[in-house]
Order: sequence, then structure tokens, then C-alpha cells
Amino acid sequence: MMLKGAVIAPFFLYSPSNLALHRMVRGDTMNETCSLCDIEVGERAVVERLETCGSMRRRLLDIGLCRGTPVECVGRSPMGDPCAYLIRGAIIAIRSYDSKTVIVKRGCGYGRGK
Repeated sequence: MMLKGAVIAPFFLYSPSNLALHRMVRGDTMNETCSLCDIEVGERAVVERLETCGSMRRRLLDIGLCRGTPVECVGRSPMGDPCAYLIRGAIIAIRSYDSKTVIVKRGCGYGRGK
């Protein structure tokens, strides 16, 4: 178990496979809420709420982003915007401006068979 003041090489901290260790060293807590654009590639989260209205809210609901929906970030474009998310079996690209309005609970794991 790593201590908060431990020195670790940056490439080790930021690799997607070591995301939990990275958060522990940073002092983050699991199951924290954040916007969808804040989750990193390979990280999973569950939708808590949408903070948008109008046609964008309707579009997000139409692609399946409603409360309780598991989401996984599967990739980012080279410039960082948009990001690709696995939502209900489909990979959907969403701009950062729009994904900031989707509040998720990170660290909520889900299994394919559950």
C-alpha cells in the first residue's frame, strides 16, 4: 500500500491500468461525483443526473444517458475533444462542452454479467 507522500514515476501514476493507485496517492475518494468529461480513459462511472435542458437534454436522454446508466470512457481524440464513451453497448463521441453537464459517480464498477 502506497503512502500519500510516496514518490512514484509519473508514467506509472497516469497509466489507465493503475488508476485506483493514482487516486489513492492523490488522496481522491472513490464514488465521488464529477462531470463526465473528468473521467479518464479506461475509467467507469454511473450517471447521477443531467444538468442541461432543452434539445441537448433530449439528445443525451435519447442515447441512453439517464440516471443509473454505466458509462466507460474508451478514448479521447488527439486534441482531447471529443471523447468516446461506451454507453449501453454503443460507442458515442460527446464534446467536452456537452459532457460537462452530465454528472457521474466515478469508481462505481459494474460487470457485464450483472
